Amino acid sequence: MSERSRNILLVASLALNVFIAGGVIGGGYIWHTFGYSWTKENRRGVRFAAEYLTPEQQKALRQNLAAARKDNIPLADAGRASRAEIARLLAQDVIDPAAVNAELTRAREADFALRTRIEQTIVAFAESLSPEDRKTLVEGLKKRNVILRQTPAKKQ
Repeated sequence: MSERSRNILLVASLALNVFIAGGVIGGGYIWHTFGYSWTKENRRGVRFAAEYLTPEQQKALRQNLAAARKDNIPLADAGRASRAEIARLLAQDVIDPAAVNAELTRAREADFALRTRIEQTIVAFAESLSPEDRKTLVEGLKKRNVILRQTPAKKQ
């Protein structure tokens, strides 16, 4: 290997090492600044709303949601198929507004039916909890913006 080749390899290795070190240092800084709670606080979804309940209650909710998801696969598939059809209709040279609106209605109905069933599953689960645990679940649902939205802070 010639000296020129070694110098090129050395410079490339140095540049790569600086890039990797910068990534590690930057990641460490972000982790230190925002901490683990930042990633934990930004999790959305019903299953995360129950994080302050007991592990057994969390498991029961996950099982109920999994069963509801499994039972409602046709609704989810119908919504996905409708959205794919909407994309196809909108990509055509000439758009048929009536067909697009009809497909939008089908997608909306499938999504609404799926959401209704998931909400019914959560309500049925909440009925099995003690009043204190229900309050904990409600706070989690508000915190995660699931079903119960937080009221926005008023601007001053």
